Amino acid sequence: MTTRASAIEVGASSADLQDYFLGRGWTDGLPIIAPTPELVATFVAASGLAPHAEVAAIAPSQVVATVEKVAINAAMAGCRPDYMP
Repeated sequence: MTTRASAIEVGASSADLQDYFLGRGWTDGLPIIAPTPELVATFVAASGLAPHAEVAAIAPSQVVATVEKVAINAAMAGCRPDYMP
């Protein structure tokens, strides 16, 4: 199993992004922010850690959460980069 995030391309509008994520069960229907590589890099940099540093194993499946994956989720949720540390 890989701990690296993979990139996807979705249509240009925010509605396309919402529909794509909702259709895959990746969101609860609330609006999300596109986790662009640049935005995620800003969050990772704010953490002060390497992107692939392991943060925790998430129960019940014990999937590994890396700094990069936490950054992606924080960006999508509308958090600020200064929340990362």
